[in-house]
Amino acid sequence: MLKARTKDKTLLVIVYPWLFMLTIAASRSMPPHSGLYYYWLRYVVPALPFIFIALAGGFEFLWSRAKRSPQVPPKLDIIRFARMVAVVLILISCIKLPGQLRFRSGQFAWNCQNMNEVQVALGRWVNEHTPPDAVVAVDDSGALPYFGGRKTIDLVGLNNQNILFNPQLRSELRWNVSTMMNFLKSEDARYLIIFPSWFAPLVQAEKFRENFKMIYHRQSKHYTICAFPQDFMAVYFREY
Repeated sequence: MLKARTKDKTLLVIVYPWLFMLTIAASRSMPPHSGLYYYWLRYVVPALPFIFIALAGGFEFLWSRAKRSPQVPPKLDIIRFARMVAVVLILISCIKLPGQLRFRSGQFAWNCQNMNEVQVALGRWVNEHTPPDAVVAVDDSGALPYFGGRKTIDLVGLNNQNILFNPQLRSELRWNVSTMMNFLKSEDARYLIIFPSWFAPLVQAEKFRENFKMIYHRQSKHYTICAFPQDFMAVYFREY
């Protein structure tokens, strides 16, 4: 009984991270409301070699299970069927595997270069050109706060519960200048670092141009991280 419970818990530990990742990838488009889900694939690419190892181990287990388990008759139909399905699925998945591996390896290299040219570069700029007590509001809080070293507020809500649990506020921050200004003031944030393409109604508004000044920007021309025009990221500053 104890052995069975341990096995069940082990299976849960193995399966849960993958189910969690699949749930996130299937339920969240990036940018929000864009209908684009490719963005999340970049978190899976580095794990592909380990996935292949797991597939190989599972295939070998299915293929030889009848021989290993004396309790299971070698010619049991369900075992033979499982082995056949495993072989067919792996053969199908391998048809385009070589070409896809070449394509994905190049794409992943470009993804890394994109991050260095935009988010990492902006984070280093923040670290070198803003006061130590500066508060920065961003719409992509990965490399920016890591290299920036400043208090950073994620406008998507990753580190701010007021945004995360307030869908109306999260939506209005994308287009309502007054809402954005009031929010930044409440957080004492003077720096706004965003993809203008994500906040097009906001940055195109006359009131925004009157109150915010673009002081720096970065761009990566061959942008492959996401199938969306977000290769240009800008730093805006507002005087209260």
